[in-house]
Amino acid sequence: MDLRDITVPYFENYYTASPKKEVNLWDYLHDDSFRDKVETIRKTTDLEKRKQLKAALPAICPSVLLKGERKIANVVGQTGLLQFDIDGKENPSIHDFGELRNQISRLREVAYCALSVSGQGVWGLVWIQCPDQFKEHFAALSKAFLKANIKIDQACKDLTRLRGYTWDDDAYFAANPTVFTALETQSSYIYKELFKTVYSAPKPAFNKTPTMNKEEVMQRVMACSVDITDGYQKWFEIGCSLANAWGEEGRKAFHHLSSFNKEYDKETTDKQYDNCLKNDYRYSIGTLVHYLNNH
Repeated sequence: MDLRDITVPYFENYYTASPKKEVNLWDYLHDDSFRDKVETIRKTTDLEKRKQLKAALPAICPSVLLKGERKIANVVGQTGLLQFDIDGKENPSIHDFGELRNQISRLREVAYCALSVSGQGVWGLVWIQCPDQFKEHFAALSKAFLKANIKIDQACKDLTRLRGYTWDDDAYFAANPTVFTALETQSSYIYKELFKTVYSAPKPAFNKTPTMNKEEVMQRVMACSVDITDGYQKWFEIGCSLANAWGEEGRKAFHHLSSFNKEYDKETTDKQYDNCLKNDYRYSIGTLVHYLNNH
């Protein structure tokens, strides 16, 4: 059970019917060749343009080996991996997908987890016990996530489903994941308890909204004297939270929080905040409070 040992079909883009070659999955997931294109997609607000940019990226089939076009009839083997995809459109109550990724990464059954190419979703991989019962495993995994009020994209039950390229500096790779054994046809307790250690509350923590008002949150921001912006994703999300809640008035606070980072640069910070103001990224004041609470 090592991603380094897995080979998967590689497609040049979403439009190609047949794979160009086979690639090592570990190497593919660590390849940052298209990182700049992912960053462009995440900055693009035009939905049609974003769709076109995504379709031009390479893709893989993480669950199967193929001989010929991407059809069930051409499947010549399975990798033993099942993918899950959590999209913002199907989960409107989730606004902090970086935190969602972090929580899911604590699950012992998860082998890999990362932000989607848009940054507004999460996808990942689990090892399954019985590849020949792929759909039964997927149904059980879906029910397990529903216990945490999270909907998995049901299109992932397609064994030959494509997974487009993405990049995430904080992607999670498990050292020794647990095989996912649950099947939908088994007693419900088998999958009911799977994610209990992480999702013990009726709703996951990242769905909670802050009880403080905006003035109180800003007071906490300006009183903060430690770096809570470590890592680009956190810095980006904090900037978007401030921009969405305070607009131009949040710029001073963004500089204040950024100044504690050893790589702080005034001009770069201004450009980032301009980007946050210009684009409609879905990060709320709750994201900001989350990072304040965790430092």
